[in-house]
Amino acid sequence: MQSEQQGEDWRVEAERYGLPTAERDPEKPSYLRIGAWNPKNPRSSNYATGDVEAGLSVYELDKNGKPVAPEESDWAADDLADRLKGSEPKFLVQGMLVGQGHDGEPLLGDPVVVGGFG
Repeated sequence: MQSEQQGEDWRVEAERYGLPTAERDPEKPSYLRIGAWNPKNPRSSNYATGDVEAGLSVYELDKNGKPVAPEESDWAADDLADRLKGSEPKFLVQGMLVGQGHDGEPLLGDPVVVGGFG
């Protein structure tokens, strides 16, 4: 969840990577994205297969705003825990749900940063 200390720091971080930002739409779900992406082609690569996904891989958030690992993957929970401890940027994002990734994660099209996470 976005902390009070972060304030607008997430906007500065998003701009540093050239990522689009927007005001959060309370009518739409927010997701966690760990790591920046190419804003001209917001699609993730599947590390297991090398294939390009239909959209940007994100994590769902539970009702308390905590990220949830996809259940389809045996290693996803450990991977999520490691990535949350890492130094990659972490953003709350919104966008159009365009599919499901190889590991069962949501894929977003036209993602925009709507907040920070941490």
